[in-house]
Amino acid sequence: MKLITKFKDGATVTLDGWNVDSSHKGDLLQYIKDSKKKNVPILVTDDKGEQYERTWDDVYSIEIILD
Repeated sequence: MKLITKFKDGATVTLDGWNVDSSHKGDLLQYIKDSKKKNVPILVTDDKGEQYERTWDDVYSIEIILD
């Protein structure tokens, strides 16, 4: 599975074989909704090793690719 996150500043982060922190097991859409509501910080490292630190207010879109 791939997760592609696009940010409002134009940055795009692609995570291949991603998984959500084990403390957030369950409904992925509810996790995203709750995180957006609380504007939780996002710290991710993409497949190229680049690190991105943003908040959920900075997220433009999320695409989940099932492969």
